[in-house]
Amino acid sequence: MGLAQKIIVESATETQLEEFIVGFCREFKSHKDKDTWVITEHDLQKMSFAMKVDGSSILCHRSGAYFAVLGMFIECLSGSFLSIKVSDA
Repeated sequence: MGLAQKIIVESATETQLEEFIVGFCREFKSHKDKDTWVITEHDLQKMSFAMKVDGSSILCHRSGAYFAVLGMFIECLSGSFLSIKVSDA
C-alpha cells in the first residue's frame, strides 16, 4: 500500500486503542477487515487509511487523499492519550 507509520501509545491497552479506532471510524465511510479498520472516503475524497492495533501501538497504512483524515486521527489520538510517538514503519 502507500505510506506507513507506527504510532506508539504507551499509556493505552489494546482494548482502549481498539475502542478509540471504532469511535473514530464512525465519522467516516469505513469497514473492518479481520483485525484492520479501513477508512475509504471522507468529504467525497477516496482513500485507504488502514489501522491495526499491535499491543500498545497502531500501525497505519495509507494511500490516496488521506491527509485530512491523518491530521484528525493524530489530533484525536493525542487528545485522548497522554503520550504518542509517531515513526515510519
